[in-house]
Amino acid sequence: ECLSDSLNLGHGAVDVAERMRAQHSRLDSHASPIRLEAGYWRFRRAMDVLLAGAGIVVLSPLFVLVTIAVLIDVGFPSLFWQERVGYRGRRISVHKFRTLRDPLDRHGRVMSDAERLSRMGRFLRATRLDELPQLYDILRGDMSIIGPRPLLPVDMPQGDTFRLLAPPGLTGWAQVHGGKLVTPQEKSALDRWYIENVSLTLDLQILWLTCLAPFRGDRRDDQVLRRALEGMASASEGAPMPHGPMLVVANARLTSDVALLHQATEPEAEPQVA
Repeated sequence: ECLSDSLNLGHGAVDVAERMRAQHSRLDSHASPIRLEAGYWRFRRAMDVLLAGAGIVVLSPLFVLVTIAVLIDVGFPSLFWQERVGYRGRRISVHKFRTLRDPLDRHGRVMSDAERLSRMGRFLRATRLDELPQLYDILRGDMSIIGPRPLLPVDMPQGDTFRLLAPPGLTGWAQVHGGKLVTPQEKSALDRWYIENVSLTLDLQILWLTCLAPFRGDRRDDQVLRRALEGMASASEGAPMPHGPMLVVANARLTSDVALLHQATEPEAEPQVA
């Protein structure tokens, strides 16, 4: 789908949306970087369905326990969803277990997020169990097991659309090499490096580090970060990228679309996180 169908447009953006639809109707299917590694990405999708389906079945007792714990500690409902930006700018719904209590206390006072974060919520975030419901999003085809984390529309950097050239993931290169300890620029560099170097070996490495994450916590890897930042700097200076010109064409079109959206959309309030 085109990017204009993915983000909430303001009333003055109708013409922009039509221009963007026309642009993407002329975009050949071979312009996607996914097609450049078609065999591997088809294999990846099959593995996504297999692993997500097996995970839901095997982890169903854990789902039940976490649901009960959230209902007791945080309240009803146990799940929430956010609208985020997925592959090629498609609008997707990302589901999570709730970790924050209601925004008002019993006296009607507005609480900060730190006050709203429950003890169970803190544990779920630390172990990343709050993201288990995204296995359902993977089955639906909105996400992949591995890829750049999907961002809120309001958090999409105008100059960084490279992440939209791959399906968003439950875990990724940036999550296992810093997570919340890296800056947005470093995260973008790590995501870009992953898309340019995706392989079965790399994905298996990410899966292994993800399994270790609940025990080792978030850790920065300065060597990995330096390599990713140097690669991003080289790309900005016009150095050729591993996947060739088609990747540049697709990214250039998405960059143009995001720039149009930033000019035409009305300010959007950040979704309520619960």
